[in-house]
Amino acid sequence: TVIHDNNFEHSPDYLKPSHQRYMTCVSPQFARYSTRIATVSEFSKKDIAETYHLPLGKIDVVYDGAHADYHPLTSDEQSRTREQYTQGHPYFLFVSTIIKRKNLTTLLLAFDRFKATDTQGVRLVVVGHRVWWQDELKAAYDGMRHQEDVLFVGRAESLELARLMGSATALVYPSLFEGFGIPILEAFHAEVPVVTSNCTSMPEVAGDAALLVEPTDVDAMAAALTCLATHADLRRQLVAKGCGQRSRFSWDITADLLWQSMMKTVEP
Repeated sequence: TVIHDNNFEHSPDYLKPSHQRYMTCVSPQFARYSTRIATVSEFSKKDIAETYHLPLGKIDVVYDGAHADYHPLTSDEQSRTREQYTQGHPYFLFVSTIIKRKNLTTLLLAFDRFKATDTQGVRLVVVGHRVWWQDELKAAYDGMRHQEDVLFVGRAESLELARLMGSATALVYPSLFEGFGIPILEAFHAEVPVVTSNCTSMPEVAGDAALLVEPTDVDAMAAALTCLATHADLRRQLVAKGCGQRSRFSWDITADLLWQSMMKTVEP
């Protein structure tokens, strides 16, 4: 069995009620009766073992990779993308299906605070299908002073998303819970700086190549946005570190690790 993460075991409001009931019913059974389990990070390995009372030796870490579409863009390509989406303005990028766990709420509050001192006309581009839009998320957006600087573009196909990623000032990935966090790795391949959360799997994937913030700390996130918007040297340093960190992950490595895990079911 492949289990990416156990977010539904920790926060029952992360999924639709019907999905929540299904996952909490069958996942322990899948985990218990599987010969082996593959998961995508050391964090998830420990979490699965603790949640379902399994030996760590039954679980193999098989890291994710990034799509080949993600690579550095030329300055002309970046300029054309910014002209298309933000009238030439620099922008931060948020990429995810919009659900509670992805924590767009805190980012909107932090971006509004960041804009109070922004002199560059920075925008926030939000890419992803809107599944959840109520409660605190709706309140955060409705209360923004700088709504006009937030652009929702919906879903984007792979090549278009790679263009948006490669033209951003930084990726902001403030999720509350992840088993891996593929957009972090995609940003490393696009050679774009990253701000992400300091919890669950994200520090494991990011290493020292991203700014890590507590995902519900609006002030800390706003400060991270300001640092990246105003310090070109910091952006270059993070990109250089990201180039090193990304070498730990690839789909070839994933395939090899998954094969090794499968062979353990045949030759334990």
